[in-house]
Amino acid sequence: VNTAVESKKSFLHEMAEKYSSYQKLIRITGWIRRFTHIARGKCQTQKETSLTVDELNETENWIIKTLQAENFSPEIGYLSKHIKGDKLQCPPLVKQLNLDLRRGKLVCVSRVTTSDLEDTAKCPILLPSRHPLTNLIIQKCHEEKQHVGINSVVAALRQHWWIPQLRQMVKTVIKICLKWRKMKGKPYERPPIP
Repeated sequence: VNTAVESKKSFLHEMAEKYSSYQKLIRITGWIRRFTHIARGKCQTQKETSLTVDELNETENWIIKTLQAENFSPEIGYLSKHIKGDKLQCPPLVKQLNLDLRRGKLVCVSRVTTSDLEDTAKCPILLPSRHPLTNLIIQKCHEEKQHVGINSVVAALRQHWWIPQLRQMVKTVIKICLKWRKMKGKPYERPPIP
């Protein structure tokens, strides 16, 4: 008798493993969401043949909220009830990262809130460190920055996202990138003369 129990992966986890890029994941999820809205009668049949920018933004927000709900449910529960005045024991991550709920998303309130930076840099969105979707976001940033090194990708990601153990995650994702390995590689050495 096999007593090993496989943990069931969520829809988002399976989708992130299935598709090779973050943009493709957003587009396909957007089409699925549009189909379900039409099938349930929540919206009229749209004549447009492609997704609108609003639909893509709503899909990306839904993906982030779903990802956070799967991975940070105690923190979200504490912050949503704490606003109402309930006294609950504070999860350690809320204190360590100074978490807050803004527009339904967990953000890390940083010490630079009075600076001239963008709002996303002042309060980056929290993502789990070991998730295929996080890997896709790191890969997207690495490709957008023209396959630069680890420090540049970390700096670019910190402008919008807060990922625990980010440097290790970037190293693992970049190590797979063939273009980066070619650029990082050593020049060809001539074999010794016999």
